[in-house]
Amino acid sequence: AYPRNSLSNTAVTAAYTVCYYMWIGIFASLGSKEGLIGWGWLMFFACACILGSVRGGFRARYNVRSNILGDYMASLFFWPQVFTQMRQHCVELNLPQDHGDLPSEKEKKLDGSDSDEVAA
Repeated sequence: AYPRNSLSNTAVTAAYTVCYYMWIGIFASLGSKEGLIGWGWLMFFACACILGSVRGGFRARYNVRSNILGDYMASLFFWPQVFTQMRQHCVELNLPQDHGDLPSEKEKKLDGSDSDEVAA
């Protein structure tokens, strides 16, 4: 099923969110605190690494052509488009759009289908 593991997805989302708001906050406070610019850039690149990893994993799982360098560069400079593109891939692959659309474990057992297979 998509998402595969709710706990790891929640952890990755939390890490991305923290890094995202940290780099904005750090760069916003540069006027009052000296020496923070390195930490701001570190948080910015950490966001790109996390999002590039998520994008690469998503593409590998659903056999969407990708390039590691392209995924990272897009995540670094065009992150809103990365989210939009992954959402569009979900629509095109008929994947659930939110957790409410996911079948429960009980429904999967009753149905007998393998949720990891994607219809071509």
